Amino acid sequence: MLTMAAINAIVRRLERSHASEPGVAETVARINQQNYSLSRTRLQVPRRQPACRHLANAIARAWRVDKWVSGTLGDIMPLLRWQCIPRERKIAVPPDFMTDYAYAQIVGPEGIFSGKDFSMGLFIVGPEQNYPEHEHLAPELYWLLSGPTAWSFDNSGQWSEVREGTVIWNEPHKVHATRTMEIPMLAFWCWIRDINGPYTLLGQPAKPL
Repeated sequence: MLTMAAINAIVRRLERSHASEPGVAETVARINQQNYSLSRTRLQVPRRQPACRHLANAIARAWRVDKWVSGTLGDIMPLLRWQCIPRERKIAVPPDFMTDYAYAQIVGPEGIFSGKDFSMGLFIVGPEQNYPEHEHLAPELYWLLSGPTAWSFDNSGQWSEVREGTVIWNEPHKVHATRTMEIPMLAFWCWIRDINGPYTLLGQPAKPL
């Protein structure tokens, strides 16, 4: 079973390397507020998705960000229940994106630990993919463990290359989009509150999760 010690170690490394960056202190505070006792764990059947074929390459790249985190990710991958993009969002993404995108919750409604208005986990996107512009009520933090990737914000149409190891912080309703390059993107992510709030893909009506 994934232990609190492993979660703590990953979080401490995030905090140590990015403590002064926007969103990190708030995210760490919310992580520490969750209940990780054995009584709050849930048995779940691990599951892979087509995008999981990119994990080995991404974890190898994560070694450049943090060797310990990379090794720990390899250990916990068999425990995770990977999922595809939620059904209500599928209409707005390219068909091939569905075989190159997956996420797994460690904490949250579908995670090993239930969480309290909080989700945390891992996110993988294969090479040469475009996650379209979208926004949501939940404040969101990404710690990019592989890359580089390209990001666009505020519906600007301007793209910037972002290296692995970078933290991305999205305030509520901040429009953002992601493009991967030749390397798959693996990220540690958190939605720190309002996780059941609306999620909007550009040009699509707001939908509750």
